[in-house]
Amino acid sequence: MIGRLITRVGVALLVTGALAAPASADTIAFLSSSLYQYGSVGLTFTTTIASLDQTAAIKTNWSAGADNAGGFAGYLNGATTPTLFFCDDLFDYLSTQATTSTPGVYTVSMVSGSGKLSSNAKTMTSTTSNALNALLSNGETFITAQSTTATKAAASAAVQVAVWALAYNGSSAAVTTTTNAFYLNSASDGTVITNANAFLTCAFGGTVSGICSGWSISSTQSVANYTLSGNQSVVGLAANTTTTTGSTGVPEPGSMLLLGGALFGLAGLRRRRG
Repeated sequence: MIGRLITRVGVALLVTGALAAPASADTIAFLSSSLYQYGSVGLTFTTTIASLDQTAAIKTNWSAGADNAGGFAGYLNGATTPTLFFCDDLFDYLSTQATTSTPGVYTVSMVSGSGKLSSNAKTMTSTTSNALNALLSNGETFITAQSTTATKAAASAAVQVAVWALAYNGSSAAVTTTTNAFYLNSASDGTVITNANAFLTCAFGGTVSGICSGWSISSTQSVANYTLSGNQSVVGLAANTTTTTGSTGVPEPGSMLLLGGALFGLAGLRRRRG
């Protein structure tokens, strides 16, 4: 009787554990000594988001309306090789750690056609979330294909600008369009503006000679939004993406206990049948 109860509870727990989503939390260390993975490009911009403009005291560690743009080198879940992340939040500091032994614990959510990347961003739609997935998936390929440090940095900065444009404007409009909530005034490397506009066109299904002959626009969500309370949120290609739950990470201790109980129950079932 007890054996049957253990078996039934075990099977029930296995079902519960299998359906329970894994914990959406990853650790990321952004090191101040190597923040930009491919280098950065200086630029100036204007934002009218939340009644702020380039003369306002935006809560960042750079002068209002000016920044160095590029992809951040983030060490994800204790990895020794950095992953590329991009800022989707102009209004908070990026948390950096002195060593990879003290990373930030970021909440992870897959970018989809709902919600916002950050509190001041536009609400995502299926069109803009698919465009962001296309931008990061294909943009990283474009960056790594560049042959020099300078062109890699400019390409990385262009992807960053396009991410901001997607987050705050939610359209394929040129990044220099002054009616946008966010728009670019200048960049120290002119190819940043050219490429950012091309990337937006490509991400929304258009074609630009020399940049894309048509990026694949898929509804499969491969980009995650990483948030840490009080700190700048970022986006990047998700680690260990699971298609069944739409989230990333490893099981919580509670989920592991459920799974352990289930396996124990199945072991009891095998013994009874043997």
